[in-house]
Amino acid sequence: MLQFGSSSQAFRNRLLHLFFERIRKAQLCKWHIWIGRRNCEKRWQQWFHWRPQFLIAVTAAGFSFQQNGISDELIMAEAKTNTNNDFEDWEVVRNEGNSKVLRRLHAGTGLYEFRCSGSYDDITASDFVDAQMDLAFRKKWDPNVEKLELVRKDDNTDSELIHWVAKFPYPMYPREYVFVRRRYIDEKDHCIVIANCAVADSANIIPRCEKKYVRVETYRSIMVVRAHKTFDCKGFDYVLSYYDNPESNIPKYAYNWLVNYGGPYYLRQVHDAAKKLEQQRIEKSINNAETIKAKKPTAEVSSKSSNDEGNSEQKVDSPDLSKMTGKEPESTEEDAETLDTADLEFEMLSPPDIRLYDRKPISSLLDEYFVFVD
Repeated sequence: MLQFGSSSQAFRNRLLHLFFERIRKAQLCKWHIWIGRRNCEKRWQQWFHWRPQFLIAVTAAGFSFQQNGISDELIMAEAKTNTNNDFEDWEVVRNEGNSKVLRRLHAGTGLYEFRCSGSYDDITASDFVDAQMDLAFRKKWDPNVEKLELVRKDDNTDSELIHWVAKFPYPMYPREYVFVRRRYIDEKDHCIVIANCAVADSANIIPRCEKKYVRVETYRSIMVVRAHKTFDCKGFDYVLSYYDNPESNIPKYAYNWLVNYGGPYYLRQVHDAAKKLEQQRIEKSINNAETIKAKKPTAEVSSKSSNDEGNSEQKVDSPDLSKMTGKEPESTEEDAETLDTADLEFEMLSPPDIRLYDRKPISSLLDEYFVFVD
């Protein structure tokens, strides 16, 4: 009886050991599976972290500005746009102070093409344009920018291929734009043209990287800025014409209303950004001027001390020509002639490498820290 009980107890313990061993192996298996999935997810995230940039770089390498760029004819035609009264076939929507909003129906879409015109007297044309052209600066002042990057650039035509993702009001998805931007500057007529046009078949150039973005295939925006005097003087007129198809199912009247108020809002943002750009430039100039002013007294003191040392050395080391000749000077004219002849004789007799004293050049801190102040 005792032997049977002991054997049954051993059998029971064996079963429990096998049961817990299976559980431990299952837990280890699940642990290894979880670790493997986690590592796989990390690799997948790392891949997708640089995959969009890699695909953009590869696919945009074959982009040609000659085939997909903005033509010279379009630029020259827009440069002739009158910023004051060239509004035929346009309907006035808003007229407030020195700004005006107009629209006209775009054929075949039911959407409107809008035009904003006006003038500013408190900022320069160069700051107004730079606030829009500088992509890094626009990311700071434009809250509607979700992504804005330069893909390619052509210095010959001053054109750029840009990838832009703009935030839209909820519940609309962000809009993705792939477009070419070109700038034209006419110094003679004090005119600047900024033309933006969407690229045809943009999916072949820059693939869609995010499903939550809606790619806009039809987009056109042209701004003409005409300075009153020069680009660096305050005062200019502007005309902004823009049209795009949002690729959305929202009612057309709602989108037209949104774009109608979006244009003036964007221009106010650009105006405020231009004021900030001007303030930054002024502060930088003041800081540079203060730095130069602080360095100038130190340079003057060092130059005076070196001049005094040089004069004292010159007095000590210069020979007494009257003692060398053994004659006293009779007059000032004879003294001058004696000094000149003595100097000539000394220069002729002395080797070229030997000097009475080593005259060191006076170094100024202004040469080391020279800063141009506009």
